[in-house]
Amino acid sequence: MNIARRPSLYGILLGAVLFAGAARAEGLAAAPIGEPLPSIPSDSKDLPWTFKLGGDIGAASITDPDTGKTKLYNTIALQPEVGVWKLGIGLDLYAYFDSNGNARRQDWNKASDLVSKIWYARWGQKGDPLYARVGGLSNVTLGHGLIMGGYSNRLLYPDVRKTGAQFDVDLGWAGAESMVSDVQRATLMGGRVYVRPLHGTELPLFKDLAFGLTGVTDRNPDANKGTRDDQVAVYGADADLPLFQNEVFSAKAYGDAAIMRLGKVYTAAGSKDNGKGFAAGVGGKLFFLDYRGEMRSVDNNFMPNYFDGYYEVDRSTSGTYKAARIPGTSQPRRAGPLAELYANILNKVRIGGSYESLNNDPLGIYPRVKAELRTDPSLLLGKFSLAALYERRGVDKFRDLGMTRNPNTLMSAELNYMVNEKMRLTAVFKETFDTTGLPVRTTQIRSDVRF
Repeated sequence: MNIARRPSLYGILLGAVLFAGAARAEGLAAAPIGEPLPSIPSDSKDLPWTFKLGGDIGAASITDPDTGKTKLYNTIALQPEVGVWKLGIGLDLYAYFDSNGNARRQDWNKASDLVSKIWYARWGQKGDPLYARVGGLSNVTLGHGLIMGGYSNRLLYPDVRKTGAQFDVDLGWAGAESMVSDVQRATLMGGRVYVRPLHGTELPLFKDLAFGLTGVTDRNPDANKGTRDDQVAVYGADADLPLFQNEVFSAKAYGDAAIMRLGKVYTAAGSKDNGKGFAAGVGGKLFFLDYRGEMRSVDNNFMPNYFDGYYEVDRSTSGTYKAARIPGTSQPRRAGPLAELYANILNKVRIGGSYESLNNDPLGIYPRVKAELRTDPSLLLGKFSLAALYERRGVDKFRDLGMTRNPNTLMSAELNYMVNEKMRLTAVFKETFDTTGLPVRTTQIRSDVRF
């Protein structure tokens, strides 16, 4: 069931999403591919509480992160969910069995493994005045994304399961957003605080002016406590000003500045500290479209969006570190655009696209393309739904978009068939890369049942 033997499946899916991107439109769930989709609404108006019990039986090929070997397992899982007003809690109680019927012990042999069984626990929804979540994190962005944008702690799921957390609060005149990638280790964490000094006044335009401060740090990129002075931190300041806003059209202008601070492991090896980056742009909505245009100007030793969708693989690769690839000089200065366009079509299709580039790029990361497509079952006879994600770095030519088996490419797809309102058949295909650059391919075939 190795996904590398079925590249044509990806060819079909990529053909549908070449111009798509990490869509942020509301209405279609954006849970990490491969995980069960939460079925508890954020606000139940008919009942004060809800309870659902789901489960699945199927098979999965999983790569052992210690040995690099892929093995086929039979899977059994129960997913109880409880919802009370804006509170939702879901557990993923799973077990993997090999061909001899032996359970994979590493999923249950430590007390900390119980934390990984938290599918999600949340209060409210992203964008609410108060939002909190524990569990899988997907597409985490702080501020305008110059420091952290599109981060996911489930890049290597289900081979590696991390239980992260987010907490956001917006009081009107001030607010904060925060994240931690793994509550058990708390090595990668960050947050942003902001104020609206003219909030509550009647000043047109400037009453929503906001100023923010952001900081993100990874205290232990290689997950080895014995490695000293390998921390990486990025700090920044920003400002944004809504220019126009109604139900049809909105526009917000913003600007960001950030600086990188590197541990002695990197500076001793030749990387230059204190790289600086700047960005300015405008974003908003136009009918059912979300748009964004931005220009970036950065020192040669500054990596924009350092904590990105690749980070869980890039943080420590082949015994080195992402930060070790930062050049030893701030020159030449690099500049380039970021463009995004997202659409939510009648809550049936969620699709969009993003493209970013920087000149004088010695690492071959840019140009960079992201893609996402999600459909609601009602679009396809009420029976089928599709989710597909794609991200590619170093897109020098159009044909590069179709390349697979490349560490610069991340792909995943999920196809669901609704047998009836209680049962769903699901096929999940994913290709990522481990810390040595070798492909990690997982295939899951399962049946989900809801009671």
